[in-house]
Amino acid sequence: MPGTGSAYGIFTLETSGAASVAFSADQTRIYVSKYDGKVDVFDAASHAKLATWNVGTSLGALTLSEDGGFLLAVERFGPPSTPGGGYTPPPASQSSTFYRIDTGSGAVTTFTRAGNAYLDIEIVDGQKAILTGGQQQVTVFDLVNQTYSTLPGGVYYSNSSVMVEDRHLTLFAESGISNGPLAIYDDRTGTVVAHGDDYQTGGPNGGSVGFNYGHQAISEAGGLVAQFIYHSTINLYDLNLHFIRGMTIDGPVDGLAFDPTGKFLYARLDSGQLNKIEVATGLVVDSFAVGTTDWHNNPGSGDQIVQSADGKTLLIHDNSTGKLQLIDLTVRDERFEGTGAADAFAGGKGDDVYVVNHAGDTITELKYDGNDTALASIDYTLPDYVENLILAGTALNGAGNALDNQIIGNAADNQLAGLAGNDVLDGGAGRDTMSGGRGDDIFLVDRSDDRVFELTAQGRDVVYTQADYVLAEGQEIEVLAASSRAGTAPLQLVGNAFTNEIYGNDGANYIDGGAGPDYLAGYGGNDVYIAENEGDVVMEAVGGGRDVVYAGSSLSLAAGSEVEVLSALSQAGTSALQLTGNGFANEIYANEGANFIDGGAGADYLVGFSGNDTYVVDNGNDVTVEGLGAGRDTVIALANYTLTAGMEIEVLSAQSQAAATALQLTGNGFANEIYANAGGNFLDGGGGADYLVGFGGNDVYIVDNAGDRVVEGTGGGRDVVYARASYTLNAGAEVEVLSVISQGGGTIIDLTGNELGQELYGNTESNFLDGGGGADYLQGFGGNDNYVVETQGDVVIEGAGEGNHDVVYARSSYALGAGQQIEVLSAQSQGATGALDLTGNEFGNELYGNEGANVLNGGAGGDYLVGYGGADAFAFTTALGGGNVDQIADFLSGTDTIQLDDAVFTGLTPGALNANAFVTGTAAQDADDRIVYDSATGALYFDADGNGAGAAVQFATLLGHPPIAAGDFTMI
Repeated sequence: MPGTGSAYGIFTLETSGAASVAFSADQTRIYVSKYDGKVDVFDAASHAKLATWNVGTSLGALTLSEDGGFLLAVERFGPPSTPGGGYTPPPASQSSTFYRIDTGSGAVTTFTRAGNAYLDIEIVDGQKAILTGGQQQVTVFDLVNQTYSTLPGGVYYSNSSVMVEDRHLTLFAESGISNGPLAIYDDRTGTVVAHGDDYQTGGPNGGSVGFNYGHQAISEAGGLVAQFIYHSTINLYDLNLHFIRGMTIDGPVDGLAFDPTGKFLYARLDSGQLNKIEVATGLVVDSFAVGTTDWHNNPGSGDQIVQSADGKTLLIHDNSTGKLQLIDLTVRDERFEGTGAADAFAGGKGDDVYVVNHAGDTITELKYDGNDTALASIDYTLPDYVENLILAGTALNGAGNALDNQIIGNAADNQLAGLAGNDVLDGGAGRDTMSGGRGDDIFLVDRSDDRVFELTAQGRDVVYTQADYVLAEGQEIEVLAASSRAGTAPLQLVGNAFTNEIYGNDGANYIDGGAGPDYLAGYGGNDVYIAENEGDVVMEAVGGGRDVVYAGSSLSLAAGSEVEVLSALSQAGTSALQLTGNGFANEIYANEGANFIDGGAGADYLVGFSGNDTYVVDNGNDVTVEGLGAGRDTVIALANYTLTAGMEIEVLSAQSQAAATALQLTGNGFANEIYANAGGNFLDGGGGADYLVGFGGNDVYIVDNAGDRVVEGTGGGRDVVYARASYTLNAGAEVEVLSVISQGGGTIIDLTGNELGQELYGNTESNFLDGGGGADYLQGFGGNDNYVVETQGDVVIEGAGEGNHDVVYARSSYALGAGQQIEVLSAQSQGATGALDLTGNEFGNELYGNEGANVLNGGAGGDYLVGYGGADAFAFTTALGGGNVDQIADFLSGTDTIQLDDAVFTGLTPGALNANAFVTGTAAQDADDRIVYDSATGALYFDADGNGAGAAVQFATLLGHPPIAAGDFTMI
């Protein structure tokens, strides 16, 4: 039958003395702080007073914890000067006190500090409370540790601000002044996200001019701030506090509050009316007479209008009188049932329900007349201004209108159409077909064969599913999500060619974004993702299971997403891929193509398979895996790195050869190419014949294979090669040092330099050291070492006791260095004919020439001289004595000569020896005899005074007692 909606209900909870009010977390109770120091507790449904708790002396602002377990209330500073009197500045002598009230028992805990009384209080993020007044700055109280601090960004706040909170945002507004500064604090970041001044003076933030009376509201859902600034104007700002527009109203305002959606604003006027204003248009869509007909410039503390979470109950607080009223909007809700014939219904302001069972039934609803529902047992299209449709009985088809509709099907196979508006469509249990039309639509599906249709550019549309679901091709649906994120039943969710967002649940989901650049989130569980587009983003929280992403194209894992495995969709494929990990430890598997694989930070496991793959590693624990014959592969190292044993990787290289950060790069058992940078690097080729390039810097190389090749350009630092096995430097490498890896010995190692000057160091074994060309420094240490020298510029070092038979082989004339205990100095080849000058030192040396005309000079000590073929000269140039008698093994008179230094053999002049100065026998025969040869023993003596009193001194022995004549001697 026809019907008309009833009036709203107003109930007075407190006639006076109320300071601030809050709903319980479950919306069943109402808490009221009182000027008399008490907290009253009311039942939200029956309006009955349930309890009164004695808390303090005179309470002000009140706030509820996020879990509903306790309240915080400030001590107001004392009773009002008149009953219900409004806020006045507290005396400076008053202490800063607030209370914690347990909502289960009413138990009170008191917190007091020195300073002024607190003005306002809000609990933010469940961990902190913010208080204004009290100290000389805005105070933060840590609810866990019960400690105080100053709110960050205090320069943007006034300590005399009142606060309004909505979700994560707290709006600060200083009341009672003309410039009206505002600030927004976000508890998610713990920072001021917007601030400014001159909100009432027409300054840089815009808006009408006026005076701030401390009445403002904020809506996170609507993205808006509203502030009453003068006798008939409300300014609107966005959440950056940028001015949007001003709205003219019917008089001064005593309170403001947005509804839960942010689409409507409640304003309490001095006329005693409470107006509901549509924000988008500024139209008053509803109005209630709440009984107060005066206006008070008393901003006080706490919110003057408080709504329940469902928007059905309003609490109106008069800060001047302390009166608290409850407005119950549900009393206007009605249910209309038809007669079975064609009925006409008219509901009014409430949230009405119409039972439609005849095609001739009509519903008349006006705009803003509540949130109404048609319960239809026939196919039905919603008339204007009816928001919801529920199909009952045998109805199959339902359609919405231009509003934001909710359309619910039944167990049949329904066809639902939302048409215009932001609609919610739920097909119910059958195989349903749903289309949303224009607007941001939501679809609820529970079967894989439910069908959802959305044309392009028809809003941001969301499908929530309880079953595996594939978005139909050609349907532009932006979001596909599990109905419950907390669910654990595995789902297969598949997008289409459009850009989709797909959200799984805590089960082991299979998520495929389809062809577009998609955003995929699996949440908990071991999820599998198919990423077909390089722009796909996969998000996984830490600890969200072992997750695998299969990439059909190149892909980079998103930063902060803990995905354990990134793999080519087909490892048998040959299309080259770029696969990049992130800061976690990733496993990355490519395919048979020439791939680029970068594990990112973390200890990664990288597998390229066949193809000429390139890897980027930045962690020494990264593992690169390559099989035998699987292409020419390159590892680019951003940090010290050792190739994994058994992996045939051809190239290991620094990322930039121009960089100066030193690296340690180590190969493995295969033949590797290793390229460093301009820093002082450490390069170890490992087993195999390696190619090592250090570039600039003082580089250190480890070689263990004669086939290793070290490349160093001219001026590339002081470079050292340590050899684990015998090694020859390749031509052209300007390496300054070639050394056995350990001078402690254990292995005989032969070292050979190149045409440049090097330092060569052996060990305590019997080494072979050949400096090659250039001026070399050769040191064998212990053992019977063999040296090869090229020029007199070569230096051979052998300490006392370091072997008993060290040999220097000379390719050119050479003199042993003083102090070097080298037993043998020899031409490198006795068969050669190139003349050599070989000179020993103070030790007893063996000197061996060749077939050329050599000069052998043993130096000091008892030397053994062998000239071999050729016209050799045996030189004596050191002071004579018993320890300096040389042996000449193969002197041939008439061919070889003996050269005597006139500074040692005094009295003789340079040139050929005078025949009168030579005698054969055992002693000088006359005063002219100087050189005496004992042919029986082969001994050669020098007698400085002939047959005088002085004794002859032996300086040589000719082995084999060969004949010798005066003509065989030359004075030098």
